[in-house]
Amino acid sequence: MSTDNGGAIPGEVVSVESGRIEVRLDTGQVGVLSEADGLALEVGYRGVFRIERRSGEGEILLSLSQPATNTPSPAFDREFTRLRDALANHRPSPIKERTVKSPLGEERMEDWIERVDRAVSRLRKHRAKRLNDRI
Repeated sequence: MSTDNGGAIPGEVVSVESGRIEVRLDTGQVGVLSEADGLALEVGYRGVFRIERRSGEGEILLSLSQPATNTPSPAFDREFTRLRDALANHRPSPIKERTVKSPLGEERMEDWIERVDRAVSRLRKHRAKRLNDRI
C-alpha cells in the first residue's frame, strides 16, 4: 500500500504532545496529524486516518478521515443495565437442608419388619398351642 495515495488507513494514537499527535498506522508507519489543534485525542484512540502529504523532513502528515465509534450500542447498554439491576436486586434464597431419603424406603421396610414380627409371634403362639394340645 503506497503512503502517497491519500487512502484511508486505520491507525492508533501513540503519542500526544503539545500540538502534536503521532499515529501508528496499521501498515506500521508513524505519521503526525496535521490538524492536531482542534482534536482532543488520547493515547490508544483508534480511527481511520488519511495520508495528506509528506513534509520536507520526510514526516507523513495525516488527517482524521473517520473517527472510530467507541460508544457501545444501545442493545449493550440495555443488557448491561438489566444485568446490573438483577444483581443489585438479587435476594439469595435460604438454603434448605435436604432430607436424605433411603433409596429402599426405610419407613416401608420398618413397617414390613413390624408386620413380620407380629406374624412370627402369632405363628409361635399357635405352634405352642398345637404342641400343648398334642401332649
